[in-house]
Amino acid sequence: MIFKAVLFDLDNTLVDFMRFKRKCSEAAIRAMIEAGLPMEEEKAVSLLFKMYKKYGIENQDIFSKFLCKAQEKVDYRILASGIADPSYIISEGCNLGPTMQCNFQVYSTGDISTGGTTVIAFNVSNGFGYNVSIKSFLVSLESDDAIFAELVDSGSPFVVPSGESFSDKAELGFSASPGSLQKFNVHVEYVSCAKEINPECKVDDSFKPHTVTGKIVGRVLKGQ
Repeated sequence: MIFKAVLFDLDNTLVDFMRFKRKCSEAAIRAMIEAGLPMEEEKAVSLLFKMYKKYGIENQDIFSKFLCKAQEKVDYRILASGIADPSYIISEGCNLGPTMQCNFQVYSTGDISTGGTTVIAFNVSNGFGYNVSIKSFLVSLESDDAIFAELVDSGSPFVVPSGESFSDKAELGFSASPGSLQKFNVHVEYVSCAKEINPECKVDDSFKPHTVTGKIVGRVLKGQ
């Protein structure tokens, strides 16, 4: 057999291994803290990476060594939460496609019984080559679409110039625990303001709106 080419990957060349290593390590630390590890996340991550440096970045027993150093024993309940909690390997992010890049933050203002609720804040960029008029922006909880927030009133559309962004926030009618992973569906309606078809950026029955759907997956932060 004659080979025409050989393709191979050098560690940390085609893929940023250390970035993924840090994100996975931070996720494992958060899971162990939720399971009872009595350390602040920043200090725990710092200690873990000191131990990676000492024992090797691919050490297969690093979490046991970490727990021995952190609390002088291996608590197997905490250990298991750090290596086997699937919710911590779900990719967090806001995905509305390449033409609507978005950033977000989900945070809790306290227990709902005392007036607290969950707030979602976002920033969305107009990546189209023309202005658009946002007609509606709806965010709903994936597990219960009765819990939703209409961040843009369909009766009050507004124009977002090409290359610029818009920001807003809204309360959702439920209280989520800080650290919990929440998933949301997003539904955006917009009207094209391309000069060739709608130079005055009108929003009426003569211009059919376009729809963009996507998802937001994020861990709830503790609000001020």
